Amino acid sequence: NGAILEVKRILKRNNGLKMKNLLLVFGLIYSLSSLRAQDCAPRHVISDFDDTIKTYTFDNHLSRLGHMLLGKRINPGMKEVIQALSKKCHPEAKASILTASPKFFGPSIRRLLEIHQFDSYELTMRPLREKTYDYKVNRVTRIQKNSDKPVILIGDDTSQDANAYYAFAAKNEDKHLATYIHNVRNTRNLDGQVKYTTSYEIALHEYSQNRIEKADVVAVAIQNLMASSYLLIPRYAHCPTEYVLPKTNDLDLDTLSTQLIRKVENICQNR
Repeated sequence: NGAILEVKRILKRNNGLKMKNLLLVFGLIYSLSSLRAQDCAPRHVISDFDDTIKTYTFDNHLSRLGHMLLGKRINPGMKEVIQALSKKCHPEAKASILTASPKFFGPSIRRLLEIHQFDSYELTMRPLREKTYDYKVNRVTRIQKNSDKPVILIGDDTSQDANAYYAFAAKNEDKHLATYIHNVRNTRNLDGQVKYTTSYEIALHEYSQNRIEKADVVAVAIQNLMASSYLLIPRYAHCPTEYVLPKTNDLDLDTLSTQLIRKVENICQNR
């Protein structure tokens, strides 16, 4: 199974897991023999870039500019989530990365995506003459029309993602599957959207919709559990002292959820 091989690849590449977690993960690998059939109905993933895929050390203009040009950090598990959702059923499919950054930053964005082995995507960048909100609504609409598939939208609450995605979904209910918004500013959640702190939450929600396999959820969990505290939750982002994850009625995944809950709460209670 390709998803199980992905879990093994992550383990091979990262030898810093504590022995307890390592044994747990090996146990999980062999527990995945009873995988359910994944719903392979057509869908298209559209994701923002900054604060959704890419993350930053500090939240100021100088730091963001430097990291935009030279930074190598991405939010843990985002690559695994996006590629599992877009490519697992349709290996030729390409996710859409939709950024409000001007075209000047295109080479830096592509370099970062190459470093992290995003191997199939289409990048769309904002012309300077367009306002961010209008650009996001128009391009999401255009991308969905061109793909002719219902969309899963992923973004954050630092700019216009939530409002633009909400506007699209309101006019295109039959073409919209889900919206996930990274909770950076802790703004009010809009109806029909899921606010998330870690990418594992997206994986759990998509697992409940049968659009992602168990082994992919495990792979995302490993990335989150291995991440450093400020990579998992940026120092400028909302940090929940009480962290809640949806139950799956799957012992393996709920065990991983318990570990991640402890990690997030420990990080936030010590900040």
